Amino acid sequence: MKSSKPKAAASSLTVAGRWSVLVLAVLALAAANFAGGAGWNTADRPSRDQVPLPKGLDFDRLKGTALDPTGDTFGSGTPIDVTSLSADLVGDMVEIVVTFADAISPPDSGAANAVDGFIDIDADQDGATGDVPWVDFLTGNATTGMGNEFYVDLFSYDSADGAADVVDDPDELVTGRAPVSFTSNSMTVQIPLTLLGDDDGELDVATILGTEAEPTDVAPNAGSVSSADDTSVLLQNNRFRVSVDWRRPPNVPDLQPARVSDFRTDDSAIFFFTNPDNLEFLIKVLDSCNPNGNDHFWVFFAGATDVEFTVTVTDTQANVTKTYSNPLGNPADAVTDTNAFATCP
Repeated sequence: MKSSKPKAAASSLTVAGRWSVLVLAVLALAAANFAGGAGWNTADRPSRDQVPLPKGLDFDRLKGTALDPTGDTFGSGTPIDVTSLSADLVGDMVEIVVTFADAISPPDSGAANAVDGFIDIDADQDGATGDVPWVDFLTGNATTGMGNEFYVDLFSYDSADGAADVVDDPDELVTGRAPVSFTSNSMTVQIPLTLLGDDDGELDVATILGTEAEPTDVAPNAGSVSSADDTSVLLQNNRFRVSVDWRRPPNVPDLQPARVSDFRTDDSAIFFFTNPDNLEFLIKVLDSCNPNGNDHFWVFFAGATDVEFTVTVTDTQANVTKTYSNPLGNPADAVTDTNAFATCP
């Protein structure tokens, strides 16, 4: 049986040193290596602001699920071969699912195929902040484009409670334990948003996994997986959820969800229908609640299109929904609804 990790704030280097491999630090910073079981030398893992992201690299941010090639493992022992990684916002938690090419066992099982490692989490989706992810640190390559705010430490998994530590990465403090469940060839981690600093659940994820002896695979091979639902967007401090459904018969006979582009602010977002280079719909939710008598949230939008579409805006705090529609063939009119939601404050 493996020894369990102390629940107190542990040095990240001690955790990293559990893998008996030469740990190559990013940008030639020193790292750690077991020496015949006699111990190891340690060096602090740098933060992302100490290791700027390399210029000119394109880091993919994959929505929902990233497929990972079979047989791309490294290391010399029993290979733990990842085949997919997904991250989804489910209610008030983030659900991360990893599948494998072969059978696995829980981390504390003592079996040769027991899976261990780290799941990196970039909560603010800003690669310039937070710590260097374990994927980048342990492989010596800045491959994720992430900056870690949290990580799941599978070395701390205990079958007694079926959970593993969630660690606030920059401070190396355990925020709590997240349930981890296993099938013969998959692992599911369910992380309550309260353990992620009450994050909105839109985050980037990457993982480096292997046996207790050494890492053997990373996923994705470059970039990260996003848990963000790109068919809807949360505006006004995550209070209003906005989605757009569209169709253009006969080529698109049924309603299809529009996709949220990367161009957005706290009160506005842009959607596209088929091509991210063809931006077709802008929407804004404005807070007009003030002491001067305005007591509504406003909804403004405009579409550069004549397709049929339906806009759905939900005040998730008041549980109130409004919809707006445009008929097929009608050049979309601009909408300025200053009475949209009488749900102040």
